[in-house]
Amino acid sequence: MHLASFLFFALLLFVGCRTQIPTDLSEVKLKTQIQRTHKPVVFVPGIKGSFLQDVDNSTYWLNSPQALGLSTPDLRLVGNSKNLEPKGAIDRITAIPFILDVAIYAPWLGNASSFENVDFYVFSYDWRKDNLKTRDRLSAFLAEIGKHYEEKPILIGHSMGGMLSFSATNQNPKLVSKLVLVAVPFRGGIGYMKDLYVGNPTGLNSKIQAPCVIAKYESVYSFFPRINTNDSQGLVLNESDQVIPLDFFKESVWREHQLGFYSKQCKQEEIPTPSEFQVILNRAKEFRQSLDLTPQFLKSVPPVLVIHADNRPTRKAFKRMKQTELKENQQQSFYWDLEVVPREAGDGSVLYQHSLPPDGFTYTTFKSQFEHSVILNDESVQKSIFDFLNEPTNENLMKGKGK
Repeated sequence: MHLASFLFFALLLFVGCRTQIPTDLSEVKLKTQIQRTHKPVVFVPGIKGSFLQDVDNSTYWLNSPQALGLSTPDLRLVGNSKNLEPKGAIDRITAIPFILDVAIYAPWLGNASSFENVDFYVFSYDWRKDNLKTRDRLSAFLAEIGKHYEEKPILIGHSMGGMLSFSATNQNPKLVSKLVLVAVPFRGGIGYMKDLYVGNPTGLNSKIQAPCVIAKYESVYSFFPRINTNDSQGLVLNESDQVIPLDFFKESVWREHQLGFYSKQCKQEEIPTPSEFQVILNRAKEFRQSLDLTPQFLKSVPPVLVIHADNRPTRKAFKRMKQTELKENQQQSFYWDLEVVPREAGDGSVLYQHSLPPDGFTYTTFKSQFEHSVILNDESVQKSIFDFLNEPTNENLMKGKGK
């Protein structure tokens, strides 16, 4: 469900030429030289897809020593690490130049930034923080760009970046001229629960995204579905495969069922207090509600392209299993199994059914054969996006008739 599955180092090793990425893509600001007739395109990466640096420009996320386990900066949302700055989308991580390279967004960024008659921007962000605040920053950036071009921006979002993109457009569809949504978990899911239990090793580094590190990440709880809604349902099972209805937006539910950090021995400063956690969950739920179709969106739906995949078994649920033998000092009579669980078609992180936008509007779809984290590096996906960018909109057709 997140770019963390790109993490990564068993995925893609490349030998050969490297794509040159324009340096201005590291800053979330207007280009110094603007051609008003160009199409402005804004790309929003997925979770963990933006570099993070401190005030001294030291990289906290992500560089080669960190991926190799030689360095583990503090990425908890505590102390000085709360104030890191995003510095562009992660293009690639290099262990040995030209020989041992891991391409993250590099092929996509290189090709997209060279699209003809396009001014390409990257909206990087601190992916650990509150999605509502990030969404509002994105909306402000889109509004600012829209003042300087003849066309409104074309917005492209990947994974959680797609959730942010859809939320911004859903609140104010007039911010954009077109919308591209790539591998987006519209209906929520439980893909991130495994990270909260066992962490997500980054290359050879098992500590940099350990469970107690990510416990306070405000954004990750937006992935979970709301109960009794059009969000995905039936994702929590007991040992008899019966559905356990859990409200993921109640702190008491996480505590009672020993979900996430409640099952870990974290330091006190690493985890939120019950009241702090409930605030985080309230904000996450509000963000999920922002994905429900609004009257203003339905009144002015822009052209939308949805890109997803259905060629990989993808985790659908997790199961509560009985402990057959309690260890010393262990009081919990059950454990959560996140491996021997039902799987259905998806992109390896997001189920195909969960990648479908809410019912109620028309959109174009394109299926990729690539895995979730690298789906934008699929050349056929890039071509479909380029073709979509150049399709005339109703506004352009009207302008043509007036000439």
